[in-house]
Amino acid sequence: MSTGAAAPSVLRSSDFRFMLSGRAASTAATAVTWVLLPLHVYDITGSATAAASMSAMNVVPFLLFGLFAGAYVDRLRPRTVMVVVEVVSALVLLLVPAVVLLSEPPFAVFLVIGFLASSAFVWFDVASSALVPAVAGPERIFQANGHLWMAATIVNAVAAPAGFFLLDRIGLAGAFLVIAGAYVVSAVLTSFLRAGRSAADGAQGREGNRVGWSEILEGLRFIRSDRVVGVLTLAGAGIGISGGAVYSTIVVFSDLSLDLRTDDIRVGWIIAGCSVGALIAAVLTPRLRSLDPVLVSAVTLAVDVVLLVAYAWSPGWVVALVLLAGWNTAHTIAMIVSISVRQQRCPAHLQGRVNAVGRMAAWGAVPLGGGLCGVLIDLTGQAPAALTIMALPSLAAFGFVLSVVFVRRAESPDVSKENA
Repeated sequence: MSTGAAAPSVLRSSDFRFMLSGRAASTAATAVTWVLLPLHVYDITGSATAAASMSAMNVVPFLLFGLFAGAYVDRLRPRTVMVVVEVVSALVLLLVPAVVLLSEPPFAVFLVIGFLASSAFVWFDVASSALVPAVAGPERIFQANGHLWMAATIVNAVAAPAGFFLLDRIGLAGAFLVIAGAYVVSAVLTSFLRAGRSAADGAQGREGNRVGWSEILEGLRFIRSDRVVGVLTLAGAGIGISGGAVYSTIVVFSDLSLDLRTDDIRVGWIIAGCSVGALIAAVLTPRLRSLDPVLVSAVTLAVDVVLLVAYAWSPGWVVALVLLAGWNTAHTIAMIVSISVRQQRCPAHLQGRVNAVGRMAAWGAVPLGGGLCGVLIDLTGQAPAALTIMALPSLAAFGFVLSVVFVRRAESPDVSKENA
């Protein structure tokens, strides 16, 4: 990683501004969708299981299709994939007003719509990650990911109130017309990107239409061959499990450990503190690009573990808020560093497949962590004990990364050469 003069702001690039705006519109549409769909399913069924099944549709397609999406994105132009997928997403979500206005469909219809919408998102997410190096350039990848993460954090923070506002003012059918429109806006903004129009930015010129398993698994082989990317990807799964445990149990933890009712405004402040931590991380991470990324990951993972355990045993809501904000700062820095290093070290022709594996490892681990923590709380009746146990995956991730720090220093005292 270069330690020279700071690269000019990536925001000066019109290409990046189009990408940032398009991803913000897409993130807004996706976030509001996953507020309203589970809510509507719960409203029509009264079943927590049905609502949870609906929420699961947000994750399952990535685990099913991530590897295939990565292979096809590397073969095609990422920009074209993104535009097409956003149009498809808009058409899929137009099914919601259609079925609501014409009939009273069973909740299974909404499961199918949610599954299709999330399947489309898989392709957009993989293509977007693959295109970041081409849009930002290698010297500004950390900057770009910091801005993208900041925008996503802000959008996700307002998704719930925005969804309820739309539902209250224009109903479910009207809300999904607006959401479909946001996907169209994303498609238009993305179409203005110049990066990704040439074959060099995406299409690899392979013959034939079928993608074989050898091609699909090429990304996994690269991850295995690159020690840094491999360890950071494995660490991403570990902190994804621990992170899922924290995110999914904030309300339960507040109730059981802090004696706060679920409708207490202080619970909202605690959740807001978590978002503030992510914003701080998005601002700080680009400033760390001149440092050894593996060492940065090791330090932030150590802080992650310590603050997670401290949060689990918080004596009051103010302390919990501060500790959770600090924890999510360290947690998010580790995630952004992992993504940025992966994009920097990966060859252009493998960006889709390598980023798909990394995304699957981290994203797929989140619901696993939430589910495990919920089971532990039910078994023990103690949220602090359950969260402490769920810090173990992050501790294991710290151990993986620390081992690389020691190995690299043993092989060469000057680790900066590897990052140049």
